[in-house]
Amino acid sequence: QVGTLCLIDQKPRHFTPDDAAALRDLAAAVSDQLANKELSQAVKSARESETRLRQITDTLPALIAYRDRDQRFIFHNKAYEEVLNLDFAQIHGHTVGELISPNAYGPVHDKAYEVLRGYPVRFERTYITRNGEPRIYDIQYFPSYGDGADAATVIGFFSLGTDITELKRIDRMKTEFISTVSHELRSPLTSIRGSLGLIAGGV
Repeated sequence: QVGTLCLIDQKPRHFTPDDAAALRDLAAAVSDQLANKELSQAVKSARESETRLRQITDTLPALIAYRDRDQRFIFHNKAYEEVLNLDFAQIHGHTVGELISPNAYGPVHDKAYEVLRGYPVRFERTYITRNGEPRIYDIQYFPSYGDGADAATVIGFFSLGTDITELKRIDRMKTEFISTVSHELRSPLTSIRGSLGLIAGGV
């Protein structure tokens, strides 16, 4: 922002040291007000950006989150709340280890440490929904790096979980179908081979 602060009188006057000090105090107060206003606008803009991001990610069925170096949730979408059966306040600022049982957290523990060392991670995990239905997710962790002098330092990681339950079901059906067809074809082919063997033997 650009502006001026103007003091006008009808006749020339000399400023005493006290007058000069008062003007400096006034200038400092104006400067503080401008700085506070700029800071408020920056905070407001950041909140609006986060709100828009949350509105977009909340519409997606995937699990989307960002966790800091201490593995605490800094951002998560609505899908996480539905899968973990927890509300926003119960998840935000907490680690996964604080949200689920030690047995359930065990397989994930090493994955988090691996991504914090700078290695992308991918694994499958099953969650039980509120209605007791198991859902299988393809989970991916991506390291997040700092800026400037910290450009080579991992400061957290992004996580993306895609529901692959239906794909797994279809894949299972295909495997079962192929196994059934193979068995059904094998039986008559075995009979035909046996008959041909008898014919070739002169029976």
